Amino acid sequence: MAIKDTILLACAEMDEDWIFDGLIASYKNSGRFMNWNDKGIIAVPEVSKQGDIAGSPFLAKARDLGRSLA
Repeated sequence: MAIKDTILLACAEMDEDWIFDGLIASYKNSGRFMNWNDKGIIAVPEVSKQGDIAGSPFLAKARDLGRSLA
């Protein structure tokens, strides 16, 4: 099965605007090189322990993104 569609889901402990820049750039460049279709990026700051994402609007975004792929 060849990969055609990709999603980036990432968490980081820091709450800095730039913290995901390198990761997102690498993700986009890899996708461009491999001719993959980017279906979405969800990057969640301030996650350092289990449960930090609970109740976050990012969790709802991830669910909605997953549902949109079905």
